[in-house]
Amino acid sequence: MKGAVCDYDAKCMLINDSRSKILVRYSDVHYIKSENVYLKVVTESKSYLMRKKLTDMESELSGGSFVRIHRSYIVGLDYVSAFDGKSVILTDGTQLPLSRGCVKQFKDAVVGLLL
Repeated sequence: MKGAVCDYDAKCMLINDSRSKILVRYSDVHYIKSENVYLKVVTESKSYLMRKKLTDMESELSGGSFVRIHRSYIVGLDYVSAFDGKSVILTDGTQLPLSRGCVKQFKDAVVGLLL
């Protein structure tokens, strides 16, 4: 397997690439975007495609530092630098949509991370 080395304590996801299996640390994931039947997992250095439902990934990531911000997006709270009522801005400048139905959940997650 190639990709980031997962320590004993690190949580990782297994992504089936066309030629190999890649381990990606959850802590390296900036955001996940749903693209039809695929998920685009975005890290600082690379994006990966995997076949999985966003709701399944949301369940897998529950209890961590990830939150659903839109019907098509899950964001890693460690990479959020700002937000307004309609979007979330990441540390690399990427702007993601924030749906009205997810604003309270997002704010609660941010406050929970700060406490």
